Amino acid sequence: MEHLTSTQQKMVEDNHKLIYGAAHKYKINLEEYYDVLAIGLCKAAMAFDETKGQFSTFAYIIMLNEYNGVLRHNKTSSVIPAQNIVSMNTRMASDDGDCVVEFGDMFPDNVDIEKDTAETDYIRFLCKKISNPQEQEVIKLLADGFTQSEIAERIGVSRQRIGQLMNKIRAKLGKYAA
Repeated sequence: MEHLTSTQQKMVEDNHKLIYGAAHKYKINLEEYYDVLAIGLCKAAMAFDETKGQFSTFAYIIMLNEYNGVLRHNKTSSVIPAQNIVSMNTRMASDDGDCVVEFGDMFPDNVDIEKDTAETDYIRFLCKKISNPQEQEVIKLLADGFTQSEIAERIGVSRQRIGQLMNKIRAKLGKYAA
């Protein structure tokens, strides 16, 4: 963990009111997110370059980024309700009660559940960002390993049309590319 230099500490102290300004400007609940904005202010002080503009403008951006990062983290960590999470080590009884097995033992050895689940979730995420059903179908078929020609044949369009759709998809989803 880096520490603020005395110059950076003074910059934070002198600009402490920016926390309140950012909270007001972006309608952020200070009681809940004061510490997040303060961390953003400290990060801004550590990264600020005087030759590239005013500190207040830079600090607002960094504080907002810090706040948005916390919101993203909170959103992603609450996607699956706890009662819906099952460990691969969960012991399960058969219907007749004769046998007890672990949940993970019910899958073939050549199946990578974690990887398959992550890929499926990512494909669902990408499809939610696209409203065109044909483009969604192309994404799903590409994820399943189909070639452009196979996709064209499967959905009844030309291979060139698949190329056009893929260009549209790339333009829409470029920021989500891995």
